[in-house]
Amino acid sequence: KKKHKTFFKKILFPSHLQVSIVRQGARPPVSIATNEMSRRRSAAAVAFVPAAAASSNSKKGVPLLSSRLLGDDAAAAATRRPEAAVLRLRDVLMLLSSNSNNASLFPPSSPSWPLTLAVAEEARLPGGGLALSVGGASSSSSKKSSSSPPPELHSPEELAGAVLRYAQRVATAAAAEGLPPPRRKNPKTGKEEAGGRPAVVDCVVTVPPSLPPSARAALLDGAAAAGINVLSLVSTPAAVSLAYGIERRFEESGKSSSSGKKSKDDASSSSGSSALGPQLLVIYDQGSTHTSAALVQFSAYREPAKRGQSALSAATVSQFEILDLAWDDSLGSDALDEILLRHFAAEFKAQSGNDLLTAGEEGNPLSKTAASRALARLRKAVRRTKEVLSANGDAPCSVEELLDGKDFRSSIDRKSFEKLAAGHFARSAAPLAALLLPPSSGNGGGGVKVGDLAAVELVGGGTRVPGLQAALSRALDGRALDRHLDADEAAAHGAALFAANASTAFRLRRFGGGDAAPFAQLLSTTAVDAQGKPLSPESLAGAPLLPFGKRLPVKRVVKLPGAVEGVNDALSGGGEIVSGGGGGVGFLKKKREASTTTTTTTLA
Repeated sequence: KKKHKTFFKKILFPSHLQVSIVRQGARPPVSIATNEMSRRRSAAAVAFVPAAAASSNSKKGVPLLSSRLLGDDAAAAATRRPEAAVLRLRDVLMLLSSNSNNASLFPPSSPSWPLTLAVAEEARLPGGGLALSVGGASSSSSKKSSSSPPPELHSPEELAGAVLRYAQRVATAAAAEGLPPPRRKNPKTGKEEAGGRPAVVDCVVTVPPSLPPSARAALLDGAAAAGINVLSLVSTPAAVSLAYGIERRFEESGKSSSSGKKSKDDASSSSGSSALGPQLLVIYDQGSTHTSAALVQFSAYREPAKRGQSALSAATVSQFEILDLAWDDSLGSDALDEILLRHFAAEFKAQSGNDLLTAGEEGNPLSKTAASRALARLRKAVRRTKEVLSANGDAPCSVEELLDGKDFRSSIDRKSFEKLAAGHFARSAAPLAALLLPPSSGNGGGGVKVGDLAAVELVGGGTRVPGLQAALSRALDGRALDRHLDADEAAAHGAALFAANASTAFRLRRFGGGDAAPFAQLLSTTAVDAQGKPLSPESLAGAPLLPFGKRLPVKRVVKLPGAVEGVNDALSGGGEIVSGGGGGVGFLKKKREASTTTTTTTLA
């Protein structure tokens, strides 16, 4: 019998996820998995709704939040119970970073995100720490109701594990399509019976390059709790780079007859016979709450000649290397939704006299619960309006029974929309412009000229907005933008190739890759007592481990003066203490020899 080996890959958007599977024996081996609604993209959402019947442990018949919804079901429930739904997984993970501004992730000025932060006590949440207070009248209303379920505390790791578990369920169902049902022998009867197919447990997860190490560690902890084996965390630019270059062939720098500029045999050809010279590309990505730009170089290297083989006949392997990164982790296409939301909320106030944005404040009798639910329905409508404006000159916006049985109908044209979003488009071009700044500017730019770029590839759903494309073109002195990749599925396809490469069951064309360290790392030592408590708040010794943008994987050997046996190592990255978080393509591993003063740290 032919053995089937399956991996699944989850691409982590701030508000959506996409699952691709790598299946041995399938044609094609890499495919996008559809969810239970036959959609290729699912909401990365978790919602907690009251159980159908009151629990026997509840007091006075108050139902508990025991029913959990995932994916598109959770997103649909968010319009009815926005206070009990978590729609922004990346922001939840960012809560664990000491560098993140928690107030900016859940701004009180936006009632459409009615979640509150809480410091979980040991008695309510094992381990304590930050948590989200989900559900209950106290999280979104000033009035408490005896029939409302009490709020519950949920940790970021728990919510991340729930979303990963949903992705695993989608992958397992897709992997079983077209395959005969497995047979197993019943130990009691001795007869063969149809058995359940085992779940797919191995995966590769893509993350934004700006995700801090603590958030990556929380994601890995959530996966471990869900019984999922994460082979690697891959940055989105690395996954897109692999998807772009795997079907192209490049030459070595010294043997290329072309510059990095485009020619007739440019990067748009998928698998031409002629090789391309070294190329510089910019991969621009704008998702729901994140915007990034990466400068990538594609080239080739020649493998060492085997015994009895001439150097000229050695194989040439193409490769990519991320040279520079720039991002804005507080900007994304959700900001356009917020702009339209506030615009139409002002129109609804003029029509009905109800101010949805200031509900619950002094002088506004409108309850915050009713306003939050109305804003959730209005947000769903303005998202459709934004999508229509990307292809048309004007678009309607209508919501039936938005508030107290009152309907809302309006429209907006593209010119007015672009005027409202002028500040957003200007900010969106900043990460791209940062890559083109000279090194002497102090902003980390690589001094790349626009004429040196072979392509500027756009990925992410936010890049479909014409106003954003015009702003990016202006930042490139009028240069045309490139759309050779699928904006939604390029990262999913590239990370699936990473998963296949991590297995011995698949044979891929050799293609090298080097990610860039998104955060600078500092290795320090602190004296601790027998219980592990620090004896002094100051470090005994410290040494820089690697700078920002260092190519990964890399191995560093650092000598720490004054380090002795019993001194505990701590790896500091991005201004926070990291214990197991990863950066770039792989994970962070530490190896310490207590009897020496040399610490070896491997970033693989």
